[in-house]
Amino acid sequence: MADDLGCNIYTMKFLLHNLFKLDEEVVTYTSDGLKALSACRQSYEEAMPYSLMILDYNMPKLTGLEVMQACDDLR
Repeated sequence: MADDLGCNIYTMKFLLHNLFKLDEEVVTYTSDGLKALSACRQSYEEAMPYSLMILDYNMPKLTGLEVMQACDDLR
């Protein structure tokens, strides 16, 4: 999950933990597009690509769309 607003990340952590029992061991949180792209690359390098990415469209450094396009090129 990538979002530049801390309150949105906090809300998603709360929802994912309480509704789906997902902890931070299985969910990656980042605060900008470049960090999200780096996490995506790392997941492919470890042969464990993400099943789902939740991205804010308007983030610093790269938009959510730019991150998705770059991640798609890794496949």
